[in-house]
Amino acid sequence: MYDVKQFDPAEWTSPPTEARIVDKPPLGKVIVGRGAVNQKGPEAAFLAALHAIRGAGKKMPVNLVMVAEGEEEIGSPHIPQLVRRPEVLAALKKCVGVFMPSATQDLDGIVTVNLGSKGVIELELVSSGEKWGRGPAKDIHSSLKAMVDSPAWHLVKALNRLVSEDGNEIAIDNYPKPRPLSAEEKAMIEKVSKVRSEAQAKKQFSVQHWIDDLPWEQANERLESQPTVNIEGLVGGYTGPGGKTILPHRAVAKIDMRLVPDMKAADALAALKTYLAKRGFRRHRSEHDWRIRSDEHIRRFRADQGTGCDLQKLRNRSRSCGRATLARIQDMSSPANRSSLRPDISGSVTAAAPTRRTNTTSSNQRTRRSRGSTAQ
Repeated sequence: MYDVKQFDPAEWTSPPTEARIVDKPPLGKVIVGRGAVNQKGPEAAFLAALHAIRGAGKKMPVNLVMVAEGEEEIGSPHIPQLVRRPEVLAALKKCVGVFMPSATQDLDGIVTVNLGSKGVIELELVSSGEKWGRGPAKDIHSSLKAMVDSPAWHLVKALNRLVSEDGNEIAIDNYPKPRPLSAEEKAMIEKVSKVRSEAQAKKQFSVQHWIDDLPWEQANERLESQPTVNIEGLVGGYTGPGGKTILPHRAVAKIDMRLVPDMKAADALAALKTYLAKRGFRRHRSEHDWRIRSDEHIRRFRADQGTGCDLQKLRNRSRSCGRATLARIQDMSSPANRSSLRPDISGSVTAAAPTRRTNTTSSNQRTRRSRGSTAQ
């Protein structure tokens, strides 16, 4: 993977592009750099392990089909050209599982193996007074709010309609439904929940409670089985020190929508567009195209003329091959490849690249970007 996520150097204790080796208690020496955790480090470790096995004159108990590409962060637009080559596709069809190298060792030493990942749609909702036709086309004095509509409030109202009051359930009409967990999947989650430390997970993610104060196993079941609508970022108006009495002309929300098995990105996106349009948040025609990436091809759309929230710069990256979430027990499109267990080093792990890749973004819950942290 050569296109790692962007970074803010101010958040790093050493330059993120140097891969500097530093002392980090209680771990000892670690590599700090963009890609150290996600994904160059794990990929390099996986390849080194294969070289070590061969160097020791040992033989793997399974056959491996190895497929690599470096465009995951931009939607993997060219991976279909790779995996659909006849010789590659023929090899992949013989595989019974998918393994994606990832940094899945907890601070207490427990190791898990991911057997899949959730997909994701990533997009921006932009509320612009100029394009809306209401509200200001430039920032104006906040006293004028008494007579001028607010694009920022318009965006907030649009966001509020997407989820339940607590923000934890999707409220979009006709949104695709996930299938229930199978008995086998529940059994795997039960087993991994007993192995992994809940206290360690809470410490790692700096949280005190799971949603609805769920117990550890049920929280993992929810993680594994439920789609989400998440606000990645929310920006509008003045955000500097002190106050500035303005009525902003523009507000932006960055959204990601996680998908689980039996959910299609196109269906989820269509439901979102329809839901917002029915409530007065219509897409406005602009010079920008909608770009929707699917696992079959890339389609381009023009946004419909309308008023309200201007949903621009949409990047739909519905990807079934991302990386880790909270408990590192995740979903992917193939029902046979879900959840994770503590690995059986005797050779129970089969590995292959997916036959269908719908371009997913990784979950950032394992990305440690704060000061003093090893980061992706």
